[in-house]
Amino acid sequence: MGDGKGSKSIDCSHTADDFAKYFQDKIELIRSETVAASPPDMPDTEMNLLDCWSPVTVEDIEKLINAAPNKSCQLDPVPTWLIKKQSSLLAPFIAALINVSLASGHFPDCLKHAIVVPLLKKNNLV
Repeated sequence: MGDGKGSKSIDCSHTADDFAKYFQDKIELIRSETVAASPPDMPDTEMNLLDCWSPVTVEDIEKLINAAPNKSCQLDPVPTWLIKKQSSLLAPFIAALINVSLASGHFPDCLKHAIVVPLLKKNNLV
């Protein structure tokens, strides 16, 4: 509780569901306020090609794997120590994937995933 002298109390009772509902409500409000708006004018943009690059080598990939921090995430739950231990087996595939992606300008959709974890910097935003 505040003491009347400008101090603020911090409410730590917010849950992940509260956080998600806050943003869901905000999105719904924006959508309802813009439902009658005309679509934005999106000018055509020229496509930039990556035509000057050096292919990565298996050795490059092995160095990167072995220099990586020992962490994992939900998208890649394999322990880093195991990836590092098997780097000589994995590096040729990863190097080929990178080089083909750069040469073709295409990256497989099945590998385009991310987990974004928002960090709440101020407790009083809700």
